[in-house]
Amino acid sequence: MGIKKIDDPAIYLLSIDGKASVGEVDELATGLRSALKSDAPTIHLDLENVTEIDVSFLQLLLSFELSLAAEARSLAIRSLLPGHVVIETANLLGIDLSRYFLKETVAR
Repeated sequence: MGIKKIDDPAIYLLSIDGKASVGEVDELATGLRSALKSDAPTIHLDLENVTEIDVSFLQLLLSFELSLAAEARSLAIRSLLPGHVVIETANLLGIDLSRYFLKETVAR
């Protein structure tokens, strides 16, 4: 699993790749905490290269989104196609991503 900030002055973009599960929660949380410290009104996540997730990853994302919302900020997930592991796993767990994230950025 890897998480990196993409250097772009226009947006705050985190790219996550590989496995994103309970074994990677500490690394994921560190990356998301650094994003919370930014002044960006929207944090963008690129999850296109995530290959495996579990409920701990989704819990972390939902908690992160709530933290952003408490500051009147938002989360946008980028690069998700229908059938992507993030969408499929969320659907299996009864989580409607469009309810939590910017609707125009979430594929169904």
